[in-house]
Amino acid sequence: MTSVGGVVMLLALASFSTAGVQALQPRPVVGYTALENAYVHFANDLARSGPRGGYYAGPDTVETAAAICGKINPEAIELSVSWGGFDFWRQYYTQSDCFYQVAANGKAIELCDKIRELDAPAPKIHLSKTKERLLTRAECRAEASHHNASGGEYGTELMLLLLEYSREQITAGAKGRLPEEGGAYEFKSSLMNDYGDDGQDYKRVEELLRRVRRLPDFSRGDDTGRRQLDTLVPGWSSSSNTSRLGEALRCAVQRLTPGDVMSTACQDRF
Repeated sequence: MTSVGGVVMLLALASFSTAGVQALQPRPVVGYTALENAYVHFANDLARSGPRGGYYAGPDTVETAAAICGKINPEAIELSVSWGGFDFWRQYYTQSDCFYQVAANGKAIELCDKIRELDAPAPKIHLSKTKERLLTRAECRAEASHHNASGGEYGTELMLLLLEYSREQITAGAKGRLPEEGGAYEFKSSLMNDYGDDGQDYKRVEELLRRVRRLPDFSRGDDTGRRQLDTLVPGWSSSSNTSRLGEALRCAVQRLTPGDVMSTACQDRF
């Protein structure tokens, strides 16, 4: 008969074996969302508009921009490929890309330490290893000393409406241009870069920073972020909500696995 000690040893080995197999299993890949991507672009522009970027001497926007990055799911992964000539590819954590952009454009080199480096094999045969560019802390530190680029128009209308600026406010602030026709980006630029004739009126940018702090936080999971979104935009998830914001948000919270593309219908919302 097997001794008691032998039974205990077998159970311990079985437990160790199971734990070992579980440890070796790859973690499920978490895709990014269009809303998180919009966070990256908005944080980028917000960071570069601050005093570190040389625009004005008022409120430092980098702290708030970094806080936006902190609201992105830290496990979300995104694939970026320069399709024009297949120049390079990068697969990275979306949150790390956000910190990279804010660090580089806000001259905030200290944020480079927040980047989590992700190594991954090339996803396409025609993109060789030599064309690879990993998003690294070292690359971030090098860029933070001289980089200065705009975040672009992606998701600007969605972000402004989410921040509770009305279509009327946006259109008026964009001198009559509709939000979906470039008015949203023009209005955002005016909020970030135009502070009155004397250069000392910071009320609008301070109000923008207050609104930004209310953005939904997806870093603690989608359920938490969506509950906060429910409070901010009641009824957004219902198909009966046919507003531009409601339809855009339903597209914006869908997680895309790396390499996937958003449906054509959803792309039209951005």
